[in-house]
Amino acid sequence: MLNVKRIRKHFPAIEAGRIATNNAATTQIPDKLLDLHKEIALSYENVHRGHSTASIKTTELFENAYNLISNFIGAESWKNIILYRGTTEAINAVMYSLLTEFNDGDNVVTTYLEHNSNYVPWYGLTKEILPKFGINVECRLVKFDKKSGELDLEHMAELVDKRTKIVCSTGASNFLGTKPPLNKIRKIASDSGYKQPNGINRSYLLIDAAQLVPNAYTDVRKDNIDFLAWSFHKMFSPFGVGALYAKKEILETMRCFQYGGDMIAEGQVTPEYVGYNELPWKFTAGTPNIIGTIVAGEATKFLIDVVLGKVEERKYGDISHPLIKRHQIRKAMHMVETYEQKLTRYLINKLTEIPEITLYGPRNPSRKTSVISFNVEGKSAFLLAEELNKKNIEARAGCHCATLAHFYYGLDPPASCRISPYIYNTIDEMKYIVDSIKEIVEHK
Repeated sequence: MLNVKRIRKHFPAIEAGRIATNNAATTQIPDKLLDLHKEIALSYENVHRGHSTASIKTTELFENAYNLISNFIGAESWKNIILYRGTTEAINAVMYSLLTEFNDGDNVVTTYLEHNSNYVPWYGLTKEILPKFGINVECRLVKFDKKSGELDLEHMAELVDKRTKIVCSTGASNFLGTKPPLNKIRKIASDSGYKQPNGINRSYLLIDAAQLVPNAYTDVRKDNIDFLAWSFHKMFSPFGVGALYAKKEILETMRCFQYGGDMIAEGQVTPEYVGYNELPWKFTAGTPNIIGTIVAGEATKFLIDVVLGKVEERKYGDISHPLIKRHQIRKAMHMVETYEQKLTRYLINKLTEIPEITLYGPRNPSRKTSVISFNVEGKSAFLLAEELNKKNIEARAGCHCATLAHFYYGLDPPASCRISPYIYNTIDEMKYIVDSIKEIVEHK
């Protein structure tokens, strides 16, 4: 089991007494990464375009971050990683890069479980952009079981056909916590036989992994994923950095999302021709979030180190350290999952004892991440979150950007209250949360 007491000491916000349980939205930043942020600023320079010692050092740290990030998810190479501002921009990048490849009569399949970021871009593509060019593409939505919270794979198989260019699914719902079986979704997408212009014969598979990567062991090669998007502010890093993994054979043939700056090959701009940079810089126009990128890369190390108790053995920002072995990443992330399941099981068991509460999503903690969404009969989710805040409990109320799923349940307004603990939260905090909810319900 995790040494939670030791973990908490690395987080100033937690040590200050906050009960930070809105981790599905954002996690807190550890002291080591705060210190690194300050340290980098002392020798901060632009990357890929300077000859000073500061620029060379910054470039080394920046490029090493790509290695760290790719290793964390089991990518073939750091050249498979493209960095954006977050999961939302990463998914939009895929949509815009594929835009010109869609043919009249094609379709996109996504699900009712999705965060708006994995539905609205495809809505915009099919309802607003492509129709302007006389191209009709359908956006199809896969149902889920309202009681269990599980995705309806039979319905997905019915919707995916030989005209399905891409299947887009959450890796873990930020409303229900549900973790759809990626291997089964991959098979459905592969069996479509869609003929991509680069010669690939299958529907592409895009996974919104914003809730998956920080909470579970991820292996993009094992799961045969074409696109994987996630954000680092959900795994101890500051806001402003998200990643997109994509297979090399797809990146090599995709159009760029943005043009200009570092995505141009050195000296290859003429009135007749523009040459693009090698991967991954082909997809990184403009000056990147340099410090954010470096800290995001180091956050992948910190997460493993803090779980395995090795933080004090590490100098963060030292590129001479070898990459963490994949078996160590697997071990640490399985420990994260096990601990989260303990917290989740306690919350589910205790909250289901309260008659006025409706819980959403799987009841089996192994089938979900540590996201607990619920409503109290006769009480606004927003007022509930406000009352919890008065007790120093940081909940979240609203649709959590999972608007489709809230409407799917017929919730009016489309809102729920959500508790999402992480590895620095304790079972005592969960007990306090349950007791506080009981008190609020009794005095509604």
